[in-house]
Amino acid sequence: MKPNLIKVVIFSLIALVIVGASFLFATRYIYKSKAGVNDILVQLQPASVSTPVNTPFSIAIWLQGDPSKLISAATIPIQYDPAKIEYIAPDTTDAACNAIDTHVALTNAGGQISWSKVTFKADGDLPSGLFCFGKLQFKLLSGGQSNIIYSTTGTAQVVGPGGALNLLVDNNHASVPVANLLGVSPSLTPTTTLTPTTTPTPTACTIDSQCSTGYICSDEGICVSTITPAATATPTQTPTPSPTDIPSAGTPILNFKLKLQGVQAQPLGAAELSLRITVVKKDGSFSKIFPDVTGTFNDGGNITGTLNLEGVAAGSGYRLLIKGPKHLQRKFCDLVPTSTENGAYICGETSFALVAGANEASFVNVPLLVGDLQPQDGLLNAFDIAQMNLNMLSEEEDALDIADVNYDGIVNSTDFSLLIQSMMLKYDEEQ
Repeated sequence: MKPNLIKVVIFSLIALVIVGASFLFATRYIYKSKAGVNDILVQLQPASVSTPVNTPFSIAIWLQGDPSKLISAATIPIQYDPAKIEYIAPDTTDAACNAIDTHVALTNAGGQISWSKVTFKADGDLPSGLFCFGKLQFKLLSGGQSNIIYSTTGTAQVVGPGGALNLLVDNNHASVPVANLLGVSPSLTPTTTLTPTTTPTPTACTIDSQCSTGYICSDEGICVSTITPAATATPTQTPTPSPTDIPSAGTPILNFKLKLQGVQAQPLGAAELSLRITVVKKDGSFSKIFPDVTGTFNDGGNITGTLNLEGVAAGSGYRLLIKGPKHLQRKFCDLVPTSTENGAYICGETSFALVAGANEASFVNVPLLVGDLQPQDGLLNAFDIAQMNLNMLSEEEDALDIADVNYDGIVNSTDFSLLIQSMMLKYDEEQ
């Protein structure tokens, strides 16, 4: 019996080793099944770098998630020691590492990089599963070793057509050790840290031929885009309703409260803003635009206002379209709407009634999303990204009017982040 007992013990130990090895392999190299369907893992590759000093090398950023989750934009934070490593620029030489193909912004300060990219591909062409977000170029400044890591203190986000997803770090690929190649002495030539790129200035011109393709020479003597902004909405002349069309006498008055995405307190230097509010009937039988409605900021950053709905009859079946000066238009089918768990709000088949006199409305649970910058054209596209990029790090009044979407007195990476979050909508909502 003793030999049989020994065999049992040996086979048991072998089985434990196999199970343990399988577990280690699965947890290290396979996308973890316990991760939620909305979780996206970020990985840095290669596992390590050995390089001569002052020689460029690249670090690739990979994203991995459920194949059903499409991705249209992301902001990735990276950290390094600027005393030992110098950041150079994005590496665009690898076409296979550009699934999200539009560079939005990259800030680099004190060893902290924040890189934002978006794509305007159709949903069927959006990346999913495992793909390369992009590559960054660095160089080692001195001997010894340092690390390039995924920053847990920077702003990180990832967005798809369905809304925001959860960006998590793969702890097995969160840091890339960078070491001086053995036998190569550090260069004695001092290196200088790259300064942030200055905001580009418009091209001066006197005639159209001096401008690039897609631009013309304006009356102010600078090249401007030929993208035609949406025409300013003009109130439509609605026929005066006959007495039989008016369910009750009197004019409805709308007392409204609403919120802007990213605004948490009363803005600096901004007390009011102009909104466009359109009243429509669900069945399409009526529409009236109020193009310049004043909203006033309060201490909590919310906006309040009162609109006399002259020409709108009291009755049922109404909806509202509300558009801000830097925002995508949202459709409201309830006077007190609530968003779903992921922040979405969909009208469905609902509508509301307006009574003669005061009508109280609170839209604070469904903020107006930023994205359609001036001049507005009804969608968030490459033009808005360019406007944001052109005004980056500016505190000038003209720049703030265009791109300071959170009204904090400067155009910076926070405004970019809010713009990326709005990629789940992209278009004005219509009737």
